[in-house]
Amino acid sequence: MKGSPVQPTVNTHTSAQHVSNPILNSNVGEAKTTNMATKPPHPNLVYLKQSTRNNPPQPLPTPIKYDRLAFYLLGYDQNKVQYLLNGFKHGFNLEFEGKRGSQFSPNLKSALDKKEIVTGKIIKELTAGRIAGPFSEPPFPSMKISPLGIVPKKTPNDFRMIHHLSFPNKKEGSVNAGISDASAFVQYAGINDAISCIKDIGDNAFCCKTDIRSAFRILPVSPNDYELLGFYWEDKYYFDKCLPMGCRTSCKIFEEFSTAIEWIARNKLGITHVVHILDDFLFIENSKSVALEKFKLFLHMCADIGIPLASDKTVLPTQVIEFVGITIDVNHRETRLPQDKIEKCKRLLTLYQQTNRCSVKDMQSLIGVLNFACSVIMPGRAFLRRLIQLTLQVSENQEFITISKECKDDMALWLVFLDNHNGKTMFLDEKFISSHALHLYTDAAQSKGFAGIYKTQYFFGSFPEHWKEINIMTLEFYPILLSVVIWGKLWANHSILFFTDNEALVSVINKQTSRDSLVMLMVRFMVLHCLNHNIVFRAKHIPGKNNVLADSLSRLQVTEFRRLAPNAQKYPTCIPDNLKPENFWRTLQTLQSQL
Repeated sequence: MKGSPVQPTVNTHTSAQHVSNPILNSNVGEAKTTNMATKPPHPNLVYLKQSTRNNPPQPLPTPIKYDRLAFYLLGYDQNKVQYLLNGFKHGFNLEFEGKRGSQFSPNLKSALDKKEIVTGKIIKELTAGRIAGPFSEPPFPSMKISPLGIVPKKTPNDFRMIHHLSFPNKKEGSVNAGISDASAFVQYAGINDAISCIKDIGDNAFCCKTDIRSAFRILPVSPNDYELLGFYWEDKYYFDKCLPMGCRTSCKIFEEFSTAIEWIARNKLGITHVVHILDDFLFIENSKSVALEKFKLFLHMCADIGIPLASDKTVLPTQVIEFVGITIDVNHRETRLPQDKIEKCKRLLTLYQQTNRCSVKDMQSLIGVLNFACSVIMPGRAFLRRLIQLTLQVSENQEFITISKECKDDMALWLVFLDNHNGKTMFLDEKFISSHALHLYTDAAQSKGFAGIYKTQYFFGSFPEHWKEINIMTLEFYPILLSVVIWGKLWANHSILFFTDNEALVSVINKQTSRDSLVMLMVRFMVLHCLNHNIVFRAKHIPGKNNVLADSLSRLQVTEFRRLAPNAQKYPTCIPDNLKPENFWRTLQTLQSQL
């Protein structure tokens, strides 16, 4: 049964069906000042400077109840507690280290083309107290005015207003240019963390979820940074008072808050299986009733603290749920990409395969969509590298990039991923099984032949004369690839760690790339077969590994092999004709031409 959005049953932002206890509305209360320590314990903790003006401090725009948050955070990391409480009381510092000076940038064409939409959004933010204005003159002596723009949302005729804090460019002049990479660095959980929780619980797992409404906008900015967040609209000046989506540090600051909320859920509410990705929270329990009971606790905690939740994105316990845009199906033990994302990927890939150049912005858009798809189609990540590298090599003012043949080959492989698997992947066993535990061994002898052994099954053969000029790394890759083709169906939905004494081969298998065009044919062929069986294949270097069985077979010493392995099957496993050495390269080149 698919989960459905919860309709509000009481007059509140955080209601859900069957929630019996009252859920409180959150009101903005005045922030009270306390004595601050002389040395900040948190690396990002910056205390409010004494104002040179005689104006009394104004209440900060946040629904969060300081005292209730402090109560729930008892026992949490003290540095992080102080950082959060200081932020909600005095505003969060944006960690801007650049030059503070006056700057004026005109609004983007997207905003000017839809003035009524922008005006409506400004009025909404003014009403909520999250921006200040209008002012006839700049309210600060040194004020950065960054442009406004709008971008369409997924819902038709719905738009998001953006404050372009990277304008005029990322290297100088903009607000984001004054924020270091270290200050903006943040790590999130992923969809695999959610799947791991589901696998821990098993087939009885039920999932529910909710989403913090207006997430960044419930965190106030330090008044010291108001002068960085100015904008100009219809002859009036304004400035933002809450975390803007366009600021480099907004994600990191909000993640500090949402991580603390997850800690409360785990340690104060006893919700052990919870995963959050920024403002999305997913809960997994072993029965529908337990999931609902724990979910109620979380909803009431949020109401008590004043955290607004999106009722239209709140879903009660179910076994099929969409989380951060990906469908998780407990019944079928699979994850699925939404159909609209699949179609968008195909459309863009087909378009750029047929052209030799595109804009940097368009390539970045393609990379963004494919990166999202990698959450389900994990082998695709290796075939994003070249596309990403294209965008990293451009100069500051460069608008267009040339699409290389290698990039088009990677796009072709992506289309195969999407066509053959329709954006679906079974749950993967992420615990790696070593090739030793599988009793999987391969070897290649440059002057003789090749061999592969899996338990009691085996194959072997001799190399044609012209193969003996090929480098040993490529020769050793060949029986590994044959093993995946012949026995891969027996390893479906597993992660395999292959031991080899060839360091170059380890790099090729793990990075799934090579400068050698023939090796890349092998890599693509192997990736497709791993995808067919949902296998993650990795290699590890083991110096001087003991490999006597495969060693004897690769040297065509069949009698010695039978002496060492008396339980081996009487006859070897057949190698498909199209993959025998004399046909191998022709087969791979034909496959490449068909992509």
